Order: sequence, then C-alpha cells, then structure tokens
Amino acid sequence: MKRFVLLIISVFTQILLVAQTQFDYMDDDAVAGGADRALNGIIIIVVLVIAAIVLLFIISGLLNVYYWFNPKADPSYKRLLAKQEQERKHEEYVKGKRRHAFPNAVDIGLSVKWASFNLGAYKPSDVGSMFYWAENQSSTIGYPKYCKIKIDVIGDIAGDEKYDAATNMLGRNWRLPTEEECRELLNMCKWETKVIDGIEGRLVTGPNGNSIFLPFNQKNITSGKYVSGHYWTSTPHHGSESANDLRFGENCKQPAELWCATACRCLFGIRPVYTTVTRAMSEIQKVTETKKAYEQILEREPRLTDTECNYKLYQEQCIIHEDEKVPNINPLLGGICFVEDKILRDEHGIIYSLDGKRLLEGRHCDCKTQIPVVLVFLPVTALLIALLIPLQLVSGVEKSRVVISGACGVMGASVIAFAELVKTNVLSAFSFLNQMNGWILAGIAVVVTVLLILLSYAISVRIMEKKEF
Repeated sequence: MKRFVLLIISVFTQILLVAQTQFDYMDDDAVAGGADRALNGIIIIVVLVIAAIVLLFIISGLLNVYYWFNPKADPSYKRLLAKQEQERKHEEYVKGKRRHAFPNAVDIGLSVKWASFNLGAYKPSDVGSMFYWAENQSSTIGYPKYCKIKIDVIGDIAGDEKYDAATNMLGRNWRLPTEEECRELLNMCKWETKVIDGIEGRLVTGPNGNSIFLPFNQKNITSGKYVSGHYWTSTPHHGSESANDLRFGENCKQPAELWCATACRCLFGIRPVYTTVTRAMSEIQKVTETKKAYEQILEREPRLTDTECNYKLYQEQCIIHEDEKVPNINPLLGGICFVEDKILRDEHGIIYSLDGKRLLEGRHCDCKTQIPVVLVFLPVTALLIALLIPLQLVSGVEKSRVVISGACGVMGASVIAFAELVKTNVLSAFSFLNQMNGWILAGIAVVVTVLLILLSYAISVRIMEKKEF
C-alpha cells in the first residue's frame, strides 16, 4: 500500500512539472493549447488516482472477507506464527542453557561468596526462576506448596534441603543468604544502576573491587516492564507469616533495603551464597557452643533460677530421665507429666531436676498446667452465680453487687496472704489434677456446677414463696 501511494505521488508530481514547463517556455499562441493539455493530464491523473484508491479499497475488502474465512492465509497470521516460533525456540534455548548452567562463587570481600547469577538463571542478566519462601524448587504462581507457613516453627532455613532451594538445587555448600549477610551487602558495598542486555538492575561492588549484578525481577502490571528486584533471605520475620527479603528499585528510597513479605503469597528471586560451612557443620558448632554456654551457666549459678536466661541455649543438654516422668493418660493435657518426688518447681512454674542442674520444663506460660486451674474455677464461678441470684432477691441489685464484690475481695486477699505465709505457688496446689483423667475432671466440674445451680434455684424459689408482693 505504501509503495502504491508513493508511485501515484511521484507520477502526479512529474505531470505537474511537465505542465509547468510547457506553460513557461511556449510562445503566446501555444500557451493556451499547452495549458489545456496540462489540465487534461492533471484531470486524468486525478481520476486514475481516485479509481486506484476505490479499487484498492475493494480489493482490501475482498481480501478481508477471504482472510476471515481462511485466517491461515493472512500474512499477519503467518507473521504471528513466525514470531511465536521464534519465541519458542528462544525459550527452548534459554531452558537448555539454564539446565546446564552452574554459578561461580564470586568473592567480593565479604563473609560469604555470592553467586554470579540468580538461581535458575544462566547469566547475570537472566532473571532466573521465582520461588515462594521455604520451597526447595521453582514455584508456579498461585500454587504455593505451603498454604500457611509456620514461620516460628521452621525458623531460619539456610542450608536446610527441605526448605532451602539453593541447597537442594546446587549442593550443600550453597544456600540462601541470611538477613545479616544481606545487611552486610547493603552497608559494605557500592550500589550502582546498570543495564545489561536490556535488563536494568544493580551493580554491587564489594570492598575488594569485585562485583555482582542483581537484575530486576518484578514487573509493573501496567507497563509490563521490570521495575524492581526482590530477593528472598533465609531469615523469617518472627511473629508473622512473613520472611525478610532484599529489595531495590521501585518504591525504595535507598539504593537497596531490607523488607518483609508474606511467605506463601510472594514470588521472589534467589541469589545464592557459597560457604564452606555446611548446615551440618553449623549444627555441630552450635552444639559445641551450647555445651560451653551451659557449663558457664553451671559454674556461675549451680541452680538455674535466673528466669531471664534464654533456656533455648542449653535445652539440648536438659534431658529428661525416664524416672522423672510418668505416662500422661489425660487426653486433654498433652506433653509430659513429671513425678513430683523427682523434680523441683520454682515460683515461676519452671521445673528442674532435684539437683537443680537440669532444666526440665522452661515455659513460663504452660497451657497444660492452666487447664486444671480453669476446670477448678468453673464451679467457683457457678458458686458466685448461685450466691448472686438469692442475694439479689433478698437485698436488691445494688446491695447484692456490693456484698459479692466484698466477698471476692476477701477471698482474693485470703489467698494472697496464704501464699505469702507458706511461701509457695498457690497454683501448684492444684498440680495433683495433672495425674487425674481429664474427662473425670470435666465430669466432676459439670456435676458440681449443676448442683450449685439447682441449689441456687431451690433457695430462690423459697425466697420468692415467702416474699410478699
């Protein structure tokens, strides 16, 4: 179409030039005839152009009808197929390169070596695979392996083949970077914006002059262009269902920042790190450090009465002996039941061995020990209700509230005074309930509650029968 229009324009221009020449260089007698011939030529050209345009539209319409019935004959369809085939071949090429690619460990002068490209990529500018946190294989959008990550249960996943994709795919010496290692990358390296192979990212130069390139891997929904880079760390964000990530680009005020994102909803990239200390070696080091810390604690304080100490540091050394525990037959109370003659309990409910050197149970708020207390106070609540109704019938609403409040105050003061007098934990008085069957406890509590309500009902009926209206 473009070529046809250009041909028409060029012919029309030549006719005008010829007509103008004849008009300028003929004598006066021939001017009129030359002008008529030029005008006739121009009219003929205009008519031909109009006819060509009409014919072109007719042919275009016929071709559109033909392509509508036979779309495969449309040149645009063929171009689309050629483009798709080119993209398919490129994708196969990239998959083949990714399948056989293995990153180099680049020493940029930090505590660990960083991979030369992303996990699942084949070159520094390749975005690579995307992952949900704690999935050891590349993820598919919308299908997380873990619907609800138990962050505090899993903990740091660095080097754990079950959760660390880098360790699972590259080997034991490769893993996700920790939050501390990413913070080291932020604080000790120079960050610059750079474009490689049409992909924007950040060139990170370490203290020794070596550098790595982190490409953007998150697209803008509107433009479809890569605008930011999000990379997982192995460190969970405790107290939530999120994990920490390294982020740069759009929405970041600094060259790079540490954020947190929902573990089972966000698909981020991974830039592995290389270390000679595997997770197994790290665990051995932790055991050794734990033993040293426990020995130091024992030297400083034979009995572990410091409730501020983090008992998790030495809980591996606090093994419960078989003679210190009994089978728990209570279906409502999970965990371990201890033989009271074989243990010591402090005022905080923490349990030690008889010699005070082994921590057997260090939870300050143990639901297992609180359930019997709740069951005991169920009939106590029913007793207060049973007293309140008759008092309201006899003394009225306001006076009954004062009496009940005073009675509760007296009871509370009595319990506190008794606890101070005997110097013991009052709740430990109910520890014998741990040895009873939970269903028996529940049954006793229900029976006592019903009896108290029936008693209150009987007293209330007697009061109403004697009352004059």
